[in-house]
Amino acid sequence: MSIEKTWKPWCDIDYSSSAHNADVRAKSYYDSKPSKSIGGGANMPELGMDDAMWINDPHHPSPSLTDITIGPDDIASGLTREDRLNIVHEWIGVKEAELARRRDARFLTTCFIPIPNELSQRDAIRVGNEMCQALFGGDHLYSFSVHAKETTIKKIAGNAVAVHSRQNNHIHIIFSERRLSDGKKGTGASRKFKQRDALRKMINSALSDALIRRGYKIGTNTGADKKTRVSRAQQRAMEREEQQALAVQQVELEVAEKRDEIGTLDQEIAGLEREIAAMEKGRQLPNARKIHANLDKAERGMKDLEIQQQLDRINARSQARIKEAEKYRGQIKDDRSSRTRENTREPDTRDGIDR
Repeated sequence: MSIEKTWKPWCDIDYSSSAHNADVRAKSYYDSKPSKSIGGGANMPELGMDDAMWINDPHHPSPSLTDITIGPDDIASGLTREDRLNIVHEWIGVKEAELARRRDARFLTTCFIPIPNELSQRDAIRVGNEMCQALFGGDHLYSFSVHAKETTIKKIAGNAVAVHSRQNNHIHIIFSERRLSDGKKGTGASRKFKQRDALRKMINSALSDALIRRGYKIGTNTGADKKTRVSRAQQRAMEREEQQALAVQQVELEVAEKRDEIGTLDQEIAGLEREIAAMEKGRQLPNARKIHANLDKAERGMKDLEIQQQLDRINARSQARIKEAEKYRGQIKDDRSSRTRENTREPDTRDGIDR
């Protein structure tokens, strides 16, 4: 009795611009690293790659061109180090060209797509290629890499043969919205990759079609066509909004307290003015002078309270901004630390790319 294979597709999408995820060199090189990737593909006509696919051998990560062969399924047996670096340099060139057109341009789109662990290495690569064909039709620059955590489990008892296991299969796709045919991104409805939710639906649909052809039953994933994960920039923006709202509430409470104090002083001043009016009417001058002095003192106290209120507001806003800046610097430091852990090897000084 065969076990029914089911899959609930979902994906995560992010956009790269000068203000967000601008380091395309590190991203593209990390995705294609032989130590991380079991294979991939690309459509870059200038590099001679027209919907090309390749498989990575961890024991031979940088084969020479003469060692590479093309299988009957059009999957190459490897990717040379020069071609891998050329792909990275191609994405750097795309970034520079887009920013030259517009300094706040969105130059790349990246996608994270989990796939079933049961897929073989070649099947996983073909799934990635079929998705890119369905999404881009060969009219966009793209590259994709299949990542997986591969382990070998050795059974000691009974002298069993080592068992190979693959976990956490997923695909990374990088692509440009600009079409190769006319060099445009399109406008309005013709710019189909602009909206995150619409792109998420297209990716899930392409993955579903590829898996159905391999005997999978597609399940419904609640929220798969909606935002599934908040980016770090969005998280920081929400935290800043919460901090600003708390700061505003604090200032409003302090203002209310100062208004109560001022109201009390206003009542005292009004009482003193009534006493002065009564005394002047009865010509009780000594007492009138004393009351005038008290009135002046009360008015000075009210002015001091107003000044203190303004100082308290300024101080509260300054403290809120200082805390916000400290938290933002801490998050940036954490982001850099996480990137450093992922890219532990030093960059090569000849081409700016780590090996």
